[in-house]
Amino acid sequence: MAKPVRVLIVEDHRVLAEGLDLALGRHPDVEVVGVAPTKAEAVRLARERTPDVVLMDYHLPDGSGAEAASEIRALVPNVAVVILSADTGDEALLAAVSAGASGYLAKSEAISGVVGPASVAPGTAGPRRR
Repeated sequence: MAKPVRVLIVEDHRVLAEGLDLALGRHPDVEVVGVAPTKAEAVRLARERTPDVVLMDYHLPDGSGAEAASEIRALVPNVAVVILSADTGDEALLAAVSAGASGYLAKSEAISGVVGPASVAPGTAGPRRR
């Protein structure tokens, strides 16, 4: 049996964070290693728990997901960061990709659109936008 993909969820809206945690926790190939509501907490948890994938909100109370992605990738170079955002503008997408994000998903996606990218092994998919 393959080792589960370790996922860190970074989302400041509690209902969405808990929903992602529940949905991903049901997926047999995914292990949720933490949930963080802020950029600072995300960086701390990434350093401590070395996730394979970070599902990250773009707008956080203490900074942007792009800023957090850059800091996390400096600490955990092989991590894949997938930005989740209600903002579908090109500016946010370009900032995320420039910071090293592996993907960018709209929050309007069905949960199945999130689970698939979260379970992809790091390094196997390039930046994509849905």
